[in-house]
Amino acid sequence: MKRKSSTHISRPCAGSLASIEYQASQICGRNSDFTGTYIVPMVARAIHITQTLRKEDAFLTLDDLLKVTGYSRTTIYRILRTLASFGYIQHEVRCGKPGWCASNSCKEQIEKKEPYSSW
Repeated sequence: MKRKSSTHISRPCAGSLASIEYQASQICGRNSDFTGTYIVPMVARAIHITQTLRKEDAFLTLDDLLKVTGYSRTTIYRILRTLASFGYIQHEVRCGKPGWCASNSCKEQIEKKEPYSSW
């Protein structure tokens, strides 16, 4: 019995290299001839987390980001600490919950479309 070929492209599992390539293709608007040959997975994850926090001034806890991204807790925490040290995001406590949001300086740079420089 032959299987019918499907043209439906499913979304890859969160956190996998295929998922990162998929996210990058969606961000870049390229759906064809896009390969992950030159994609650095950790950089792609950091960009994904930054964009998640920038959406509508999101304030997310570590557990929220774990659910949204599917990345490991350690990976998320290290990315958050790194992004915070460069001023892209900031750690806050709201309603007794520690969480993360995009920093004001990062938002201003994005609105001006200028590269962020903290050094």
